[in-house]
Amino acid sequence: MKLTDDPEERFGRITALYEAQLKAVARFKFVRTFTMINTGNRVEYLLFFGTNNETGLGKMKAAMWKADPGEGGRFSDRTVSSQEVLLGPEPDFALLERLLRDRFAGKGFFDISEIERFVVVDTPFLETHIRTKTLAPMERAKAPRIEAKHTGGRKKCTYPAGTKVRFL
Repeated sequence: MKLTDDPEERFGRITALYEAQLKAVARFKFVRTFTMINTGNRVEYLLFFGTNNETGLGKMKAAMWKADPGEGGRFSDRTVSSQEVLLGPEPDFALLERLLRDRFAGKGFFDISEIERFVVVDTPFLETHIRTKTLAPMERAKAPRIEAKHTGGRKKCTYPAGTKVRFL
């Protein structure tokens, strides 16, 4: 492997290597990182979280998103102030839609629980980002991008347990 002079690329490679080692050697099924940026806009700490428990992963991701409501992966001392922020940054729900479509489109109906698991385990997003922020707009679109059904009947743009979703 050729070494690079680009510090961001080196940082990314070192981070990926450490994550891989946490999975291979420490045998963590799930590994997430959280970057702490100092007032000089430089990485001060990189926190690694490893677990074999999906519930623990979800809880840790929720804590990360609470600290970083825009991306769920970094906290910057530069953006901290004593004033309350009225409207914080929004997550990139278009990215979540792309990830969902890449994984599920053209493959039939999936139970909402499978979609939730994919989001929690395989994306940086939270379970709470799925229904109202991503699936509902996809279903409401002029040309719907999903079809959803529930055996007990359901109100449009709701996705109770047992709902099946097909990505068009």
